[in-house]
Amino acid sequence: MSKFEDIIQQMEDYLAGCKPKTFSANKIDVDKEQMEEFLEELRTKCPDEVRKAQKVVANRNRILEEANEERERMIADTEEECRKMINEHDIVKQATAISDRMIAEAREQAEAIISNAQKDADEIRQGAIEYTDGLLANTEGALISTLESTRKTFSAFVQACDKSLRQVRANRAELSGDTSEGDQAEEE
Repeated sequence: MSKFEDIIQQMEDYLAGCKPKTFSANKIDVDKEQMEEFLEELRTKCPDEVRKAQKVVANRNRILEEANEERERMIADTEEECRKMINEHDIVKQATAISDRMIAEAREQAEAIISNAQKDADEIRQGAIEYTDGLLANTEGALISTLESTRKTFSAFVQACDKSLRQVRANRAELSGDTSEGDQAEEE
């Protein structure tokens, strides 16, 4: 579990342990300093997670750049070596064949290096995307859970207030002797 998820879990545990306010079904007493600490910790940890993902992408680009440089160096070295062989030996055809073979091998090796580097970089990138998506999915789940809980609590509070209002109206009607208003309040 990431630091980001740990902080969210701590916040949920803290909120679950808070006492409800007097005469309120949907409000709780919260220690402002504690919540500010949670928020500050989120501010400091979230950028760390983003920096990690950025570092992965930067490493991918560096690997590709190094592979391209290595390929170019290998090709240049091979071509230079072939030129020297042609100049030093009397058998030009043999030197040409050898140099062509060496260049082809160097290109194959360079392409293999680039292919492997690209594959590694794609895997790293995909891992970073999946990791970030997992963090976002956990955050989304926590928010949905909190929203649903709040809606249920608020709905129960509204129903309780509505019931109390009907009872007050019925009592007032009964006190004033108006039974029609009391009957109407009971019907509601």
